[in-house]
Amino acid sequence: NPRIQALSLSAVLAIKLREPGRALADGREAVALARALGDAEILRQTLNDFGVVLLGVDALAEAVRVYEEVLAINRARFGEQHQKTATALGALARAYRRVGDLPRAEQAARAALAIDRAIYPGDDRRTALHLNALMKVLDAAGDVPAALGVAREALRINRGVLGDDHPETLNAVAGVAALEVERGAPASAVALLGAAVPRAEARFGPGHWSTAGLRADFGNALAQDGHAATGIAQLERAIADLDALAGSDPDLLASALAQRCRLALSSRDVATATRMLARLQQLAPAAPPSRASWAGNLDTLRGALQML
Repeated sequence: NPRIQALSLSAVLAIKLREPGRALADGREAVALARALGDAEILRQTLNDFGVVLLGVDALAEAVRVYEEVLAINRARFGEQHQKTATALGALARAYRRVGDLPRAEQAARAALAIDRAIYPGDDRRTALHLNALMKVLDAAGDVPAALGVAREALRINRGVLGDDHPETLNAVAGVAALEVERGAPASAVALLGAAVPRAEARFGPGHWSTAGLRADFGNALAQDGHAATGIAQLERAIADLDALAGSDPDLLASALAQRCRLALSSRDVATATRMLARLQQLAPAAPPSRASWAGNLDTLRGALQML
């Protein structure tokens, strides 16, 4: 149905444009029309898109209900051991994690992976996506060693299936590197990101947002590994590149600014920390609706600065 498809696409695009009101209105209308139409496949696809919208506007409880409905539809239509059932479980794992139900999130992610093992003869990129979902659950639960093992397996699969310079592989590198820093092994992160940044430059260009995001993580890892001047230079270049991009991802920019602010706090550089915090406060109104955690991060940094 062209009307339903157009509304659903409009809703998803509105999330990217940070227009939550339009996203919800168009998404709800698309779902209502799909239910009235009575076509199970159109309803399934429309609900899938609406789940993305709901997560994007932080309507987490409703997102869980929508993805639970998608899972029920997929199980009834395709059976338990099917790729679409695994995909719905992976989406549900992310929704459960976002709503704070980590046990159910882990259960859903592991169920998706069990289906993957049963239906794919070898490595598959969708398995890496489900491993990524599990990694985020384990990290949120504070089990960094387990999360790191899962992240490394996702990276292995992406490298083998997609190649070293694919966006999903580079994203997996960033995931492993972040966990290496978190567990106090920044040298491992430096090695990973030092190889990934040139790959991103070659594929996307030096000023692309993907390259800038990796460069920011690389700079932070370098600084954590004792190479403060080099790391800060990389991080500040990443911030400048993100500033120069029209329509830059505010979440990426905020992450880079927060990293720079933390480094300034650790070296008791009050002037730089104050400047970075001011920029974060200016950026907050442009945050994606789903970034409700920004306020908490700002409060933490503000408190640390006041203690210097």
